[in-house]
Amino acid sequence: MGNDITDIQYKKVRDRIAWIDMLRVMAISSVLLVHILGTLFNILNLEYVLHLSEIEQGLLFFFHIVGRLGVPLFLMISGYLLLDKEYTYNRSMHFYKCNLLNLFISTEIWIVIYNLIMCFYAKESIDLFRLLKEMLFFKYTSINHLWYLPMIIGLYLFIPIISTMLKNIELRLLLIPYIVSIFFVFCVPIANILFLCLGKTSLKYIIDLDFSGGVYGIYLIMGYLLKKDILKKIKMKYLVLCSSSAIVLLIFLIKCAYEHGIVYDLWYDNCLLFIIAICIFEMISRMHIQNNIVLETISRMSFGIYLVHNTFIIFLSNVINIDIIQIKFICLYIITFVGSLLLVYLISRNKNLGLWLFYIK
Repeated sequence: MGNDITDIQYKKVRDRIAWIDMLRVMAISSVLLVHILGTLFNILNLEYVLHLSEIEQGLLFFFHIVGRLGVPLFLMISGYLLLDKEYTYNRSMHFYKCNLLNLFISTEIWIVIYNLIMCFYAKESIDLFRLLKEMLFFKYTSINHLWYLPMIIGLYLFIPIISTMLKNIELRLLLIPYIVSIFFVFCVPIANILFLCLGKTSLKYIIDLDFSGGVYGIYLIMGYLLKKDILKKIKMKYLVLCSSSAIVLLIFLIKCAYEHGIVYDLWYDNCLLFIIAICIFEMISRMHIQNNIVLETISRMSFGIYLVHNTFIIFLSNVINIDIIQIKFICLYIITFVGSLLLVYLISRNKNLGLWLFYIK
């Protein structure tokens, strides 16, 4: 999340792409939002949600949507920065050595750290066999946000190959497979919610689309396509209208699901969320954002913030004793964000620790 460039080129050009820093800050802010929201507000409890007022439901669904934008934005940033490169054999090996290996080491370290934290928190001894399975990617960890790490490692394995393929074909050749993949991967899940609301049986597609990279691979390639200006002819006002309409429709979709007794946990395979993320990415890329040391610092620390923020949530959610849950939410969010940023910044002052712990180069 924090360092998507394969070599030192980004250090030379990062001042020219301040909007990328802005997107990273927005993305990590969204990730913290959805995790704290899930901790304090029981959005997956049907009775809890239905007892909220119309305004409270709308706000809860809106913030949940905003929170779910973090991962799509991170993936599209990676696609934007990584897939438009020349990957010779030597550069590919450099990528595997300096990006993939470092990411893998950071992942392994944090799997161990979080296992130790949870054992301390639960006052239990560590299960070495479970830990081994988690480190070898045969089992998800009990910490919900670490699912992202094996996913992004899997994508990084194929970055040089996908990039080489994309640079040697005409973009219009992607049209048919990409549209077909989007239909099944993004449109079928949202159709299923409507079918369930109507009392119909949900659909399950049987076409094998694993070669497309699935949900996350499609987001990654979309970042590349946006770099190729596929939306450049669309005016900003239409992007604003499209994203706003998609947000409203998605709020009503989630509300409809709950009213029909369906607990809908919004995920990244929702086509409306896909549209919102694309529009936001394109809009931010057109903005003339000035270089900002604060933006750049948070952007560089974003992967580290992602890794450590749940430690703050785990320990502080029961420590902050504020009866008004909205105020507790604000306090927990600010403390988690600022605390995570400061912790990552201080530790990363040692370059070796910054590299191995937080993937900061």
